[in-house]
Amino acid sequence: MKQYPRIHSLGAINIIHHQEFDYEFHPFRTDFTGESGVGKSIITDLIQLILIGSTHYQSSTKGSGDRPYNTLIIETPDKGDYGYTYLNVEVAKEKFLLVGSYIERRSKKTQSFIVQRSLNFEQENFSPFDKPLKVEDFEKDNKWMTLQEFDRHINTSNNLGCKIYNVFKNFHEALYKNKILPIDVFTNKSDLVDYAKILQAFARRDINVKSCLLYTSDAADEEDSV
Repeated sequence: MKQYPRIHSLGAINIIHHQEFDYEFHPFRTDFTGESGVGKSIITDLIQLILIGSTHYQSSTKGSGDRPYNTLIIETPDKGDYGYTYLNVEVAKEKFLLVGSYIERRSKKTQSFIVQRSLNFEQENFSPFDKPLKVEDFEKDNKWMTLQEFDRHINTSNNLGCKIYNVFKNFHEALYKNKILPIDVFTNKSDLVDYAKILQAFARRDINVKSCLLYTSDAADEEDSV
């Protein structure tokens, strides 16, 4: 069974097929099943956007056409043409950091952000909080907050700190230093591309189940990251 850090839950806000939902992950079983077209592969796309960003994003589904990241957003005039996806990462028992991606339908790239229990993001190891954030934490006055509004709100109202990363390299470095990414992808572009391909492969069909179980058994003895 995966120890720490591990993915506790994934959140989707204003995302096609998933609307506004929090998915809590089992500590060992992380497979998703369902009929075709219900949005299983989108979960892989969301994790890819969170950990990699939009620069090297490719849809996990190889169909008749590409699925650009900004088309994952539902156009809702009353709440905005933007959305979020985020991971609550359990870094110790009931201790969490949040890493997320903010997606605007008309933007050329996503924005990454991290939430911790401190305003000090210069410290090498971030300070975890005690309770995972949920969809409702991104809503105010019956409207989804923009990332800048969420940043101000979380920094002043929730005793938490949020940092927005406009440069993916800095974001990846922070994740690596806090053991959320297993490899250094911020100094080597080819490693970043390879890691993105690994995440894309999670949604592929025709996976050999026996091979996966053997890999899981071998990997369980290692201290790895998410």
